[in-house]
Amino acid sequence: MKKIVAAIVIAFSILLLTPNLIVFATYQERVPVIVVFKEKHNLDSVRALGGKINIVYKFQPAVAAMIPKQAMDALSKNPIVKYVVPDLPIELVGETLPWGVERIGAPAVHAAGNKGTGINVAILDTGIDTDHPDLSYVYGYDFSGDNDPDPEDFDGHGTHVAGTVAALDNDIGVIGVAPEANLYILKIFTDDGSGSYSDAVEALEWCIGTYSDDISGNEIQVISMSWGSNVEQGDPGIEPWINQAYDLGILLIGAAGNEGNPPGIGDNVIYPARYENVVAVAATDDTDTRAWWSSTGPAVELAAPGVSILSTYLDGGYATMSGTSMACPHVSGTAALVLNSDVDSNYDFDGDGVWDNDEVRKKLQDTADDLGDPGRDSKYGYGLVDADEASGVEEAPPPTEQKMHVGDISMWYNKRGINYIVYTEVPILDESDQPVAEATVYLDITLPDGSVQSFSGTTGSDGTVTFSLRSRLTGTYTSTVTDVVKEGWIYDSASNIETSESLTVP
Repeated sequence: MKKIVAAIVIAFSILLLTPNLIVFATYQERVPVIVVFKEKHNLDSVRALGGKINIVYKFQPAVAAMIPKQAMDALSKNPIVKYVVPDLPIELVGETLPWGVERIGAPAVHAAGNKGTGINVAILDTGIDTDHPDLSYVYGYDFSGDNDPDPEDFDGHGTHVAGTVAALDNDIGVIGVAPEANLYILKIFTDDGSGSYSDAVEALEWCIGTYSDDISGNEIQVISMSWGSNVEQGDPGIEPWINQAYDLGILLIGAAGNEGNPPGIGDNVIYPARYENVVAVAATDDTDTRAWWSSTGPAVELAAPGVSILSTYLDGGYATMSGTSMACPHVSGTAALVLNSDVDSNYDFDGDGVWDNDEVRKKLQDTADDLGDPGRDSKYGYGLVDADEASGVEEAPPPTEQKMHVGDISMWYNKRGINYIVYTEVPILDESDQPVAEATVYLDITLPDGSVQSFSGTTGSDGTVTFSLRSRLTGTYTSTVTDVVKEGWIYDSASNIETSESLTVP
């Protein structure tokens, strides 16, 4: 009993020492929860902690609410509450556009009807998750020891690379740069992740051999190589096969390597990307800045997204990985898009009306977004690969700005001891009176003594934001919206249903 009395005294002392006005629980801190009571509904217990009731359930003493994150523990310990659980989202199974695929402009090419259909891309890597629902391949073979037509991936690297090149546009998972390209999966690493140039050469020879087969249509047009060895180990001696493949018209794309340093100095591009007839690809992040570990040197030809790249992974899953290994397939996929696009007469060097590897390579160079020092440099090469421009597709114009306005403002209060907690809920609506999420609302509240307090908060998925303050003053409180801001939107104050609302506290 003494402990209870002491706790009440301490709590009362805190209230007495509380400044006249205390702002707490901004909307950004709120989380969706389901509150289940032991016996009957008690809405005030939720509201007293700054919560907003969304649903009152009928057949159970429970509510769905938005509460301040810091109130979760207190509400859980309330003796009338049975439990509080996060209101976890449920979603339709959908497709995610990885930031790298979007950054290089591939969606605009897809929208124009070009998804790299029928272009043959060979991926020399650790194999592929053969049962992955977001991947499909025309042919696979294991050159790493088993020498059989089973390219099953036990590492994940190859599956990740394959997804960036050509994950299917099938409403699940992710989408690749060229989702309708034909993938040829050539496994050159053993199940434990080890590999050798001898197996790589065997795979290169298979690609070369597609040009001598009696059956036409499977000639490899692009080879993607997200692997290699550093320059200190010396030239691995596979350049003859590289050159032979290139002379046949195959475009070879290679990871520049992760041997770089923060200042970006030195010549550390790895083999085989280091060879003249391989396009060496450096890695950038989502700010178009070179990843500090991305190799540098005169061999660097292009740059592409390579930091925190989401793609397909083992067991039908998805994973985020970083490295020039992730940058390389962005360029491989873009090459497939270019090969599937109308030939640009300025690049049809031989006048045959069909793209060849020299023409595609030059187009990729000339259309890259220049980064770093002007012109080609040792960090970014010619710049960031630009899929839409290289494929002859104009970038879509920015969307027209939409309009938003304030709906009906609500105010209410609760009394806690000698203090009043005054709440103001502001809904933001679009021109069709639908809720607008992620809009920042600026609000002034005029207190009974004439003083003004300013607030800001961001609307949630229901288009509302709730502000609260604690005060001992009785009288009239007036809340006035002073501005609403959201990138790409116009605040149409003339369409406001309400601009301010008042509440009298007795």
